[in-house]
Amino acid sequence: MKQLDLLHLTTDLSVCEPSQGIDSESTQPIAENWQLSKIIGQNLAVSLLKGAIAHNRIVPAYLFAGANGVGKSLAAKCLIAEIFNIQNLANCPDILWVEPTYLHQKQLFSESEIADSGVLRKTPSQIRIEQIREITQFLSTSPLIAPYKIVVVENAERMPPTAANALLKTLEEPISGTIILISSQPQRLLATITSRCQLIPFQRLNNAQITTVLENVGRSEILNHPNIIQFAGGSPGIAIACGTALGAIAYHDQLQSIPQSILQQLIQPPSNVTVHTPPLKRN
Repeated sequence: MKQLDLLHLTTDLSVCEPSQGIDSESTQPIAENWQLSKIIGQNLAVSLLKGAIAHNRIVPAYLFAGANGVGKSLAAKCLIAEIFNIQNLANCPDILWVEPTYLHQKQLFSESEIADSGVLRKTPSQIRIEQIREITQFLSTSPLIAPYKIVVVENAERMPPTAANALLKTLEEPISGTIILISSQPQRLLATITSRCQLIPFQRLNNAQITTVLENVGRSEILNHPNIIQFAGGSPGIAIACGTALGAIAYHDQLQSIPQSILQQLIQPPSNVTVHTPPLKRN
């Protein structure tokens, strides 16, 4: 499985200042500065991570735990950027980003890849033992440009027992790199795994912080829908996802209001246009 594009957002949409915003399609543009200090509403997590960097005490394994959409993935990217002192995370060969996959025709596909392919999803995605083996192999080799290697595992709670036991074995062995587990349901992880990780807790944001995030990322129109803010439950990422879905529903409703006769005219080619076919060239 290839290294995933670090700039692709999963369910943990970023919580950030304007320089690290989310566009209207819920994707994150390349940020000029990945900075922990830019993260909104996660003072404890930021303090713990910045302290580890300042004292050069990065541990072999972290568990970033908290609700979806509150900035866990963003914090992982900022942490890596500050440790490695780089900004182009996507092209760093010493970072491996792992997310749950689907198995289709003996190949692993990420959630975004399977959605683009249109393949019917019969079972939930999961972190598979093949991916854990890839992590072990990745960490067994020397870094190319960074001081050491870092692996990030999204939705780590989606590991079946075989994968979880394989990861536990990796954590039990001395490793030269760092593994960051990201989970919105850490209680589903093996206790023997969580006990080997330093916990970095992420909190739900209050309404003022959510307002700041939405304004900073250009989605202040969502503030006009208090039901979305209430449903998000302190998660700007969920609020943004709901706002995007609401826009899609509104667009669909607008299409439904257009008479079918007009829609048919739109998809039919103009009758007064003559198509000229160029003559075939002969050798």
